[in-house]
Order: sequence, then C-alpha cells, then structure tokens
Amino acid sequence: MSLVSDTGTELRNKAVQWLVNLSVKRRRGGGNQERVKKLCYEFSVEPPKREINESEIINGYDELCSSVLTEPLGEMDVSKLLLLAEMTAIVSVGRGLKTNQIRRFLDGVKRISTIVRKSAPAVFDKSEVELLKIPLVYAAGRQQSAWHFANTCMKAIDQIRPSNKGFCDWQRFERFVEAIVAYHKFYKGED
Repeated sequence: MSLVSDTGTELRNKAVQWLVNLSVKRRRGGGNQERVKKLCYEFSVEPPKREINESEIINGYDELCSSVLTEPLGEMDVSKLLLLAEMTAIVSVGRGLKTNQIRRFLDGVKRISTIVRKSAPAVFDKSEVELLKIPLVYAAGRQQSAWHFANTCMKAIDQIRPSNKGFCDWQRFERFVEAIVAYHKFYKGED
C-alpha cells in the first residue's frame, strides 16, 4: 500500500512518528512514553500505535521524490515541493545528518546565487548550478547519512532548465534548500 496520497499527509505523519521513536530510543534515561507524547504533540501527530519500519518510510520517501521531481522546478506545485523538503529533512534527521552539513551546502547555493543574480535572468547559465553536484556527491560518499539529501538535491538540480526560464527554477531550488534547512532544525536535527 502506498503512503503517498494526494497531499502526502499520511506519509508525513508516519515519518514524524518514526522520527519521534528514533529520538526517544537514542535518548538515555527513563520517561520514554512521556517523551513520545510530548514530541508527538509538538509535531502535531498522534503517538504511533505500532513500531514503524524505517524501510516503510524510506520507500514512501523515494516514491514521493520520484513523483514530485518530474517537471521544471519553476512550474512545480509549491506545496508538493515543500512536502518533499519536509520529508527530506525528516529522513536526514532520522539518518543522523547534522544541520551544519546541510547549512554548508546552503552556503554554496548562496554563493552561486550571487553569481547567477549578477548575470541577468535572460542569460542564465546552468553550468554554475551543475557544479553544486560535486559537494553533494562528496558528502554522500563520505557519510551514508547524507545520501538521501544529496540524491534529492541532485534530482532537483536536474529539473532546472538551462534556458532563461532556468532562473525561475534556480530561485525555486534555492528556496527548496532553505526549506530543508528550516525543517531539519524544526525536527531537532543536531548541529
């Protein structure tokens, strides 16, 4: 059964429940049930009724990624892109990716954004953007926890058009990465 519905709410809720369980298991000391209830309340989900399998979440995430990243970013439904950003953050936190690693990538995005904005949108050059794949591949090769983040960002970069319409796609990509960082921090990603 697919967890990816039209809104993705079921997948998001299960993923948050999975993340809450992981967080509580990693924490030392007692009071686990109270901690689960507190975190579920904080993240606006019901406490899980059963143990949620990580592969169930990862498969749903992969399905979501494949269904969302099918068209140029500038033409994409923003709510779907934000759901993907939230799910990328949840999976990254669950896998142990640290916030500073994502922020480092965001800094690279901001540097390239400065270059892209200096040249007018009419002469957008995607080659600078393609170079962002290099630190993503390096991070994924160096640390398994970065794989889903890197893979999703590379797929999103592929959806940036090389033409002058690519500038709009680029701006959407920049906001997408900012959203991942924000959700990662919201879901208590480690610094």
